[in-house]
Amino acid sequence: MEQQKTSRVLYLDAARCFAVLMVALNHAVNRTWDNYSQVPEEFARIGKLSSLLKAALTVASHLGVPLFLMITGALLLRRRFETKEDLRHFFRHNWLRLLITAEIWFFLGYWFQVLLNPAKHLTEEGTGAVLRGLVKTLLFVDQIRFDSMWYVPMILTVYLMIPLLAVFLRQKALRRALLPAALLLFWTAMVFPALNAWLGFFGRDGYTNYLYYSNLFSMYLLYVLAGWAIAEGGLRRFSDRALMVLAVLSFLLCTALQFFSYSRSAHLLEYSSPGILLTAALLFACFRRFGEKLRRFERPITAMSRAAFALYLLHVFPLAALSWFFDLSAWPHTAKVLLLEIVPLAVSGLVIWPLSKIPFFRKYVFLIK
Repeated sequence: MEQQKTSRVLYLDAARCFAVLMVALNHAVNRTWDNYSQVPEEFARIGKLSSLLKAALTVASHLGVPLFLMITGALLLRRRFETKEDLRHFFRHNWLRLLITAEIWFFLGYWFQVLLNPAKHLTEEGTGAVLRGLVKTLLFVDQIRFDSMWYVPMILTVYLMIPLLAVFLRQKALRRALLPAALLLFWTAMVFPALNAWLGFFGRDGYTNYLYYSNLFSMYLLYVLAGWAIAEGGLRRFSDRALMVLAVLSFLLCTALQFFSYSRSAHLLEYSSPGILLTAALLFACFRRFGEKLRRFERPITAMSRAAFALYLLHVFPLAALSWFFDLSAWPHTAKVLLLEIVPLAVSGLVIWPLSKIPFFRKYVFLIK
């Protein structure tokens, strides 16, 4: 969730705003419907229309993280890393500042969960165990944190590859040398798991792959590379209409596949899905192509974009409070998902707006640049 350093690029700001809305939607959807355990049972119980809405919102909500990663690629992979000063600046102003902000929010999130249930943590486990748990959380070991914070250790790791990838991509010969590794990553991290999942739907055994993508590099780098490619003009040969039609068709196909999956298993089209990669790439290209049409809304888009990372970090606190302290089980699905989407973001915005005027909060807590 990298922020722009100097001048703003409107289409990147707009994509970042949409991305944080989709991340929040993902958390709202997962608290409204069951996406992980008794999915076929829920499919039979709530009916096809509600399941179709659930599938569409689930697919849409899985486009947030890919867009954030593509923005990172569009911004950082176009930088020059030719001197020690270039590297020092990147690791000091990008990687280290992200780490500091992450540690602050791991600390806050840990105590938020401990203090909401002090009888369990402080009385049953004891103060010593609680303090050890805090240390381990801050060291990224056996963390007690909000599930949404999985993104932070992932992006910190991805950032370590940015200078190397940027150097490769700047030279055509090295860029071609990177292509086989990227294709192997796509096969092992996305195509092969998707193939086994669909074989399982029809009662057939999957295959074992011994080319582990973890031995190469993270599959999330595919999204970063896609963002760079689109920012460099990828997909420019498609007309405006063709690009929009392809984006809509890709989204509808993913929704149909997710709907079908709900009837048989708990399989989700997540970030390892080629369909999500394709849909997110087409959507990102649409933002690049049509971003200037949003110029009249530049000020609110820029303001929200600058606070996007802070909104991601903070909104889970009021979201958790809503889920823990209020019984929303009788609410209609549509009303519940809207409540869980809008209220946490609104509360977060009201907290961020005044505190961001304090330099320490703006720079280190909210990572606003």
